Amino acid sequence: MEAKRHFPALDALRGVAAIGVMTFHDGYGWSRSGYLAVDMFFLLSGFVIALSYEQRLRERMTFAEFMGRRLIRLYPMILLGCIGGLIAYIVNSHYNANYIGEAEVAPLFLSSMALVPQIHSSPLGIETFPLNTALWSLFFELFANITYALGLFRWRSSVLAILVLLSLGAVVAAGSLGGNQAPNFWAGFPRVGFGFFGGVLLYRLYAAYPMAKWRLGALPLLVMLVLLLSIPIRLPMITLVPIFAVFAVIILAGATAEVTARMAAIGKLLGEISYPLYALHLPLFTLTVVCCGQALHGFDKRDPLFVALSSIAILVVSYAVLKGFDEPVRKRLTRDLIERPSARRARPLSLAE
Repeated sequence: MEAKRHFPALDALRGVAAIGVMTFHDGYGWSRSGYLAVDMFFLLSGFVIALSYEQRLRERMTFAEFMGRRLIRLYPMILLGCIGGLIAYIVNSHYNANYIGEAEVAPLFLSSMALVPQIHSSPLGIETFPLNTALWSLFFELFANITYALGLFRWRSSVLAILVLLSLGAVVAAGSLGGNQAPNFWAGFPRVGFGFFGGVLLYRLYAAYPMAKWRLGALPLLVMLVLLLSIPIRLPMITLVPIFAVFAVIILAGATAEVTARMAAIGKLLGEISYPLYALHLPLFTLTVVCCGQALHGFDKRDPLFVALSSIAILVVSYAVLKGFDEPVRKRLTRDLIERPSARRARPLSLAE
């Protein structure tokens, strides 16, 4: 079947997942199981990358061009996330008198800029990216992108399914979802292996077989995702298998969902804001807590009103960053590094040349 190129329902799901991660990290929001949103991200990413690039990689796209496009898409916000994490750390440590010194912080900042994880504990703790924890999943996202473009896009679906099943088995056997901390860093590889390449398989299933349209719209799918991210207890690992299966069903339903024009516009907005929100929410929340703590007597970051207002403020700032930084920078880099060189290569030589 001819695959669609845009999925408003999946955009909306990605945005809700990003909000779920934000409210999980503030510790007092609705998404007590928001850590599962990362696995939803990996599945969505595999689906969308395969949709956008698999045929192009098979035909003519080089590895260098693929990675150039992916780095243009991802790195501007990685850079801003690193800078935001450093600023948040400096401000927070200044008011809490726990600054460890430039000699210790500088290597952590430079490592984050290069997207190099801390696989051993650092002076700031056990996080693989201690200045901005959210960067850990972007490291594994790029790892999956690289392995996919180096050749896994050519693997038959049956072989890819074996990789996905082995990865899922390793995730369950690990006993906890890993990748974000030094002690569980290596567990991040099967986690992204299952999620990303599971998403690739979902795309191939969607593209190869006619599927009935999901006629209930995006809203029931968003409600299902919110309910899953709202589970109030830490689940045993084996119970994550059916949850991941539900994620897969939600994605396939979202790919076939019929949506209204209004929902398409909402989905587009949520999808666009999801990446800046994910990359910046931790530094922004830290800065918000510090500023309010200094300005307001008796401030309590667990106050539901503060949680709601800070979340709205972070959403607004993320949208401003999207429009004022992320989109313009990506557009400029794409034009200068991808489109113009491609046009020069494609232009026939004139007699004067």
